[in-house]
Amino acid sequence: MVHPPVESLWAAWFADPSRVTRNALVEHYTPFVRRVVASVLRRSGAETARREDHHRVLVEDLESAALEELFGLVDRFEPGPATFESFAYPRLLGAVKDELRRGSRYTRGETGAYMAVQEAHGRLAQRLGRQPSVDELAAATGLSVRAVEAALPEFDRGEIGDSHAVAGDPAAHLEMVEMRAMVDTAMRALSERHQMVLGALWVMDLTQTDLAEFLGCSVALISEERNAAVAALRRELRRVAVSGRHLVAA
Repeated sequence: MVHPPVESLWAAWFADPSRVTRNALVEHYTPFVRRVVASVLRRSGAETARREDHHRVLVEDLESAALEELFGLVDRFEPGPATFESFAYPRLLGAVKDELRRGSRYTRGETGAYMAVQEAHGRLAQRLGRQPSVDELAAATGLSVRAVEAALPEFDRGEIGDSHAVAGDPAAHLEMVEMRAMVDTAMRALSERHQMVLGALWVMDLTQTDLAEFLGCSVALISEERNAAVAALRRELRRVAVSGRHLVAA
C-alpha cells in the first residue's frame, strides 16, 4: 500500500489522530526500528554469536518490543523543532536494550559485577604481566570470590576475556562496549594533564606518591589534580550520556 509523504501523515495525525493514520506512520518508521535493532545487535555481539534459529527468534523479539514502543511514541510525539527520529531513537534504544536484558542470563546487578571483573582483569593483567587469579580479582573489585565466580560462571580460571560476553551474554557485552565508548569519549575531552594523571593512577596503577616523585611535585598537588580530573571526567560523562556521542563511537 502506498502512503502519502510522512509530512502529510503527521499533519493528518495532528489534525485528527486515527488508527489508520497511526498504522501508516508505524509502517513508515518500521525500517528505522529495524536499523535500531540491527545497531544494538551489532554492538552487543549477538549478531554473530547466536545460532541461526536462535538469532532469528532474538531479532523477532527485539523488533516486536521496539514496534510496541513505536506505537506509544507516535501517540506521545508533539510537533516542534525536533524530528520524530531524534525523539524516538533513545526511547527505542532503551526498549530494545531492556528486551535484550530480559533474555539475558545476567540480571542488571550481575551485569555490573561482570563488567567490574572484566575491567579489573584488564588492569591487573597489564600490571602483573600475567592472567590474574580469582583471589586477585576479588581483592581488586571488592567482590567476594563467590561473586567473581558467579559473575563469569563459564570462564576458564586462567583465561577471562571478552569472548565470554559475546558467547554468553550479549546484553552484558553491549553495556560493556557502550560504557567503554562513553568513558573513552569523555577522556578524550579532558586536558592532556588530566588524561595523564588519571592514566597514571588508574591504568598504570601508580600511587599518588609514585606519580608525585616522577613529576617532581608534592603529593598534595597530585591529590588536588586527581580530584579536579575526576570532577572534569564526571562532567564530561554526563555530557556524553546526554548527547549520545559514545553510541557513534561504539
